[in-house]
Amino acid sequence: MNGEIFIAIVSNAILLMSLAVLYSVFPSKMKLSYFLRKTIMGISVGIIGLLVMYNHVAIENGIIFDGRSIVMILSGMFFGLIPTIIGAIPLIIYRISVGGAGVIPGIIWIVIPAIIGLIWRKARLKTENNDMGKIKFYELYLLILATQSLMVIILFLFPNKVPVGAINTVAAPLILFYPLSGFLVSVFMLRIRQSYFQSINIIQKEKEYNQLFNNNAVYTLIVDPVTMKIEN
Repeated sequence: MNGEIFIAIVSNAILLMSLAVLYSVFPSKMKLSYFLRKTIMGISVGIIGLLVMYNHVAIENGIIFDGRSIVMILSGMFFGLIPTIIGAIPLIIYRISVGGAGVIPGIIWIVIPAIIGLIWRKARLKTENNDMGKIKFYELYLLILATQSLMVIILFLFPNKVPVGAINTVAAPLILFYPLSGFLVSVFMLRIRQSYFQSINIIQKEKEYNQLFNNNAVYTLIVDPVTMKIEN
């Protein structure tokens, strides 16, 4: 692995972590309308994706490799449909503006990971409701690894646009290192989601308990057994 590819991988990995930071800043309880919140998230995903694409590896004229597929699958998995669509639009426009022989494969690298992420979100993250303990970490890694491997395989379908030699140059870093970076970010994002819904459950149970306590016809006191102070 030459220095340029290594620097690009490290830069992309750092930028991918900003997705997790973004995810932690936009919980569902923010005092914004649903569509406005999703729009801001989508614009932010687009900005991060553009930065990732800017830190690319150029193999030949118009043939570039970066972590855009990881950005899009993570967006589909955790941010949902609206942010993913909004985030994908500037990435597609940027890839078209770069031009070269790899435009069509480059757009596919944006669209297919986004679709896979959205399908997983619908099938797993939403159906599990708040019980996300059933989603194992290895599932996240295998999903991202399989998607990235699929993206590399798809490149071989365009031999006239992406030379096999160019694919062989970056195939190992794309399959080995980018999925690992995406996996670490996805674990952090899943933890954020789990913590959020756990706090929601605690608040809900506290409200139910207080309602039951306050509606009781019998006077009830909660007393500290040490200080004998009335707590409630």
